[in-house]
Amino acid sequence: MNLSSRVEPISSWESGFVVLVLLISTTAFMNLLGDPEGQIMDPGHGMWFMQVFWACVYLLTLRLLLLHCRPFVQMLLRQWPLVLLLGLAFISVFWSVAPAITLRKATALAMTAMFGAYLALRYSPREQLRLLAWTCSIIIALSFVFSLLDIGTPVNGRDSGWFGVFVHRNALGRMMVFSTVLFIILSRVYKGQKLQAWLGILLSLSLLLLSTSKGSIIYVAVLLCFFPLLPRLRGKLTKVIGGMVFAGISASAILYLIIAHFEAFTAALGRDPEMTGRISMWVASAIMALQQPWLGYGYGAFWLGADGPSLGVWRLINWEAPHAHNGLLNLWLDLGLAGVGLFLVGFSLCMCRAFRYLRANTMPEAIWPFMFLAFLFISNLTESSLVDGNNIYWIVYTAVFINLVPKTGKIAVPARVSARRRMPRLVTVKVGIPQA
Repeated sequence: MNLSSRVEPISSWESGFVVLVLLISTTAFMNLLGDPEGQIMDPGHGMWFMQVFWACVYLLTLRLLLLHCRPFVQMLLRQWPLVLLLGLAFISVFWSVAPAITLRKATALAMTAMFGAYLALRYSPREQLRLLAWTCSIIIALSFVFSLLDIGTPVNGRDSGWFGVFVHRNALGRMMVFSTVLFIILSRVYKGQKLQAWLGILLSLSLLLLSTSKGSIIYVAVLLCFFPLLPRLRGKLTKVIGGMVFAGISASAILYLIIAHFEAFTAALGRDPEMTGRISMWVASAIMALQQPWLGYGYGAFWLGADGPSLGVWRLINWEAPHAHNGLLNLWLDLGLAGVGLFLVGFSLCMCRAFRYLRANTMPEAIWPFMFLAFLFISNLTESSLVDGNNIYWIVYTAVFINLVPKTGKIAVPARVSARRRMPRLVTVKVGIPQA
């Protein structure tokens, strides 16, 4: 599945650089910078020191790509859904309500995709999982330290649940859902280190519960239901299709019951029927999106606080929403139905490839692309990070997208060798981090 023909060994500083970028791309440690709702989180201008950091990351990424992954330009051009989406983000400068901001954010989006390409080309799938495990383990350890020692300033105060190294408990909860899925897969990839992997799972779930993020708890419950069903996806195709149809009908029935008894459902979750203002905000955002339905307001140009079109949403809902709290709705506001359509085509293509790869490959890491895409879609029902620069989920999405398509344009299916023969030598470390 890895597209690179790696000759040069990977140095420890290079892997350390990747972990640092992944760590910062989670938005960790922003709660150390003062009031998160003040000038620190200015949506229009950003933070100068973070811009300097990311500029250095972009330059170093390009240098590493040129050194170790020379055919990356030709490879990227074959990923037409990604290229067209990035091109639309840049072209939206011409109709953006804030052209300078759109240009800056489109550049960040493209360069973050380049980092994802570097990750896919330079590291094997198992090595990518190992680097993500390091990232999650650092976040887990420091989130306990921050919470127990009362370090950092959150957005909603300290009485709404643990927020760890993030500015919001929902960010911690969502990251722990990602971490839980990752460590479950690692427990299957590195069978000799199940104890460390299960420790990672236990700590991730503990932080998830301590965050009191109701949405994240639902996400992890849904995703955990996928794991027992994954082996069945490798069965006879007719049975798989029948099972998927049955699952779709069951999911539709459950969704109908939730909608029909929405007040009782939200009350059971300890939420109001407005879902903390999200429903009215979705309606207001959709109204604004219908004003520019086809091409949107320009990439990254809508949610600019009182200085952007988002002021119209604020006036309708009487609170200062930072984003649409829905990935597709946020993308609609940015790039219109054209952007939504391009993303959905690329995402559907990637999901089909992940499904085919899962069926063709018996190695445990083959589960990762399918499960990550499921996580990305489900979590963006109430959050907004489908197409977001300098963001770990966009990095991983790009890497997964590229991993599934080698130079030949066909799904890469490695030979079915035993896990023992392909298992790299491991060194025991803490908090479930496999080391190749």
